[in-house]
Amino acid sequence: MRTLIKLIPCIYLLLAIFPVDAIPVYVDGNETNKKVLLIGLDGLQLEELKKLDTPNIDKFFLNRSYAGGILNTVSEQPTYSGPGWTSILTGVWANKHGIYSNFDTSRDNKFPSLFRRIFQAYPNAIMGSISSWSPIHQFFHTDMALLSYVSDADTDAMVVQETLQFIHNSAPDFTFIHLGNVDNTGHFFCFGERYNRAIATIDHQVGEIIEFINNQKEDWLVILVTDHGRKANGCNHGGQTSSEKTAFIATNKKQYQQPEPLDNDVYSYPALTRVADIILDFLEVPVTLNKSAYANKINAVINWSHSTAYFFLEDGKYIEYDKEADHILSIANIDDHSWPGLADYATNISAAINWDDTRAIIFLDNGKYITLNKANRSVLAIEDINEQTWPGLEKYALRINAAIDWSPNLAFILLSSGQYILLDKQQKQILHVAYIDDVSSPGLKSYARNITAFSHWSEN
Repeated sequence: MRTLIKLIPCIYLLLAIFPVDAIPVYVDGNETNKKVLLIGLDGLQLEELKKLDTPNIDKFFLNRSYAGGILNTVSEQPTYSGPGWTSILTGVWANKHGIYSNFDTSRDNKFPSLFRRIFQAYPNAIMGSISSWSPIHQFFHTDMALLSYVSDADTDAMVVQETLQFIHNSAPDFTFIHLGNVDNTGHFFCFGERYNRAIATIDHQVGEIIEFINNQKEDWLVILVTDHGRKANGCNHGGQTSSEKTAFIATNKKQYQQPEPLDNDVYSYPALTRVADIILDFLEVPVTLNKSAYANKINAVINWSHSTAYFFLEDGKYIEYDKEADHILSIANIDDHSWPGLADYATNISAAINWDDTRAIIFLDNGKYITLNKANRSVLAIEDINEQTWPGLEKYALRINAAIDWSPNLAFILLSSGQYILLDKQQKQILHVAYIDDVSSPGLKSYARNITAFSHWSEN
């Protein structure tokens, strides 16, 4: 976990040190009258869904998404239901939550579930989970006591019936339900007529639930999500083929629909882990970086504007952060749509700095640096750090941990050795190199070698 330290003027540093307990902010009940229903449609292949007439699901705003993490990175996980539903309900991949199969039971509680996060924000929240596949509740057994209603139903029809009863009787704030018949049908019969009939049935069940919810006098967010795709014939899943990784996220709120990417690469679409972010955003559950599951994998941060900062993560993603509201706006992959030209270097970022009104600088872990056009976040140039480009900086190029724009003319670079460099931005010239101590930076000496990101947050 990384710790957030606040300095004057308001500067944030992210430190790779031992974990500390975050103090949760408690609110007396969910006073917004917002409600969330997360409907899990296990093993529903998006391509097969699109072939059929599904009038109820078609009313939702749907985004293709991807399951299984990112291939050949630490986030890669099998496209099984166990890791899939755990990622959906925690917002992190298996390298964080620890569930790699349908039979694992040792989930890492350092990465809390949606149930836990909502409870911490709203201790009086009413929550429930109704599943036709019981292992889901076993993965989250330490959280089940937080829920008002937990049921392992035998069939999807029973799940629907119990869901309607629970909503009617308890007016829950957050409910997760799991419908598994489509996945079961795929395993027994592959794609074909029976699979199509199972999709038609689940569409009718979704319609039944939505009709009931529409009669409630509340603001409901309803999300439809599947946990994985299937092999080309529809029989099985678990691998990293495109069809097995293809999933979807659909909501009844257009504000959460993302624009279609320019290319069809699977990683251009939202990850299934986005579901947790949507729900926490809608319920206004605070997700600050010192409590976020993303805090322990931040490589760099850049102060982009007075209201926006970007955090670059070790797995090639970035976070757009609202500094004024102190919460995450979005998490997405660094690709040629979001950051033109930066995708090939997404996992090599070691520091970033807002250079002036039109340019930003990104330092890489290989001794190079990138100049960005701030107008469209595109790469303008990639160069080696040498005596011609950065006089005097070459010998420190592989030790850069963090950087910050201190003023229009000055910048600081922090090194893994515990030193800092004071730069003249206009001349790109080193003015001073020294060790961080309690004279130059009171209280910071103990953390000097562990700072991984450094940002000018506000003026006060």
